Amino acid sequence: MSSNFFPDVNQPQFDPYGPNRQRYEGLKAAFKADLIASENCFKRCQLNLSSSQISEQEQTCLRQCHVKYNEASLVVENEMSNFVRGLPM
Repeated sequence: MSSNFFPDVNQPQFDPYGPNRQRYEGLKAAFKADLIASENCFKRCQLNLSSSQISEQEQTCLRQCHVKYNEASLVVENEMSNFVRGLPM
């Protein structure tokens, strides 16, 4: 009974900025993942950055690379939202 009046030190405290901080960290991680995917697509497609326009072949390669990345990120998002809900991460 005394634990109700003297809670353990390890019990979580209320943090009014916690949800916003978590959202910020999630958005930051998503942006970094998008940036890394874009850089990998640029490297994989071997863009010629000296010209002012992108060739048809480079456009097709970039489009396919980004479609693959977006499909993979949607699969991961679906798995996380449907099967990991409520689990501590």
